Amino acid sequence: MGLTSTNTMVVAFADYTGASSYYGEAVLFMQSGGSWLPYIGGSISGSGVYAYNVSLYLDKTNDAVYVAYIDGNTNKITVKTFAGTWNTVGSAGFSPVVQYQYTPGYLGFNGYNDSGTLHLYAGYSDDTTATGQAQVKHFNGLIWANFAANSYASAGDSRDYDISIDENRTVYFGLSDQGASTAPRVQQADNYSTGWGAQSPDPVIVTSAYDSYVHAVSSSNVWLAFRDTSQSSKISVYHSNGSAWSVHGQGLYTTAGDNPNITEYNGVPVAAFIENTGYTVQAMKYE
Repeated sequence: MGLTSTNTMVVAFADYTGASSYYGEAVLFMQSGGSWLPYIGGSISGSGVYAYNVSLYLDKTNDAVYVAYIDGNTNKITVKTFAGTWNTVGSAGFSPVVQYQYTPGYLGFNGYNDSGTLHLYAGYSDDTTATGQAQVKHFNGLIWANFAANSYASAGDSRDYDISIDENRTVYFGLSDQGASTAPRVQQADNYSTGWGAQSPDPVIVTSAYDSYVHAVSSSNVWLAFRDTSQSSKISVYHSNGSAWSVHGQGLYTTAGDNPNITEYNGVPVAAFIENTGYTVQAMKYE
């Protein structure tokens, strides 16, 4: 979901409504007044093409919408943008064959606009390697290419990808590294890096985590929210000052949670997630 410069909400997803003529395909809805305008531009992925792990980036400099998804026919990633019709950004299927499931977590997607030059980043699990390691592709306004000198960001098979970009254009790649007992990991690099580097030492005090979500303000202000198996799968939040990670809330709620999200509002971290008893959305702030 994204919010335009005029505070209009847009949301992209795979439509599994039983009666929908776009069943399984990537679609976009836009808020208009008190109602939603459905199926903007029709199917994003194309007729009969199932889309997995649909993700959205909204460029607030011009309110352009970019939607990434894993193509169910090729198991590769495609990004499209809307300009009256849906158009492919760069080339379709620019990634290697990637891992995917119906559940979220197998595609991280984000970007920024640098004085009119579009930069997009897509993180995924490379299914062509024996270990399914994490990798990122970068779109520099012209083509998609390997990011961080083709280096892998995980020790082995991984998932739960999220990408955040700080005020200095450094890219932060959050993941659960199943090659390291599903330990949470945040790797960082910029457009000139020769490889990924850990954002301070990995938060190794957490041995197992899923559903990682990273929010980076600067290299000394990085937040990580995740489903913490050491806390009965409740949501926990850690913070990095660039030198070390510290706990800013373990097991935030009384029940287990899913799909955490974290941001800062007026300098105060706010975490939102789904609690797994009544399946309601909860929001909590750190004070």
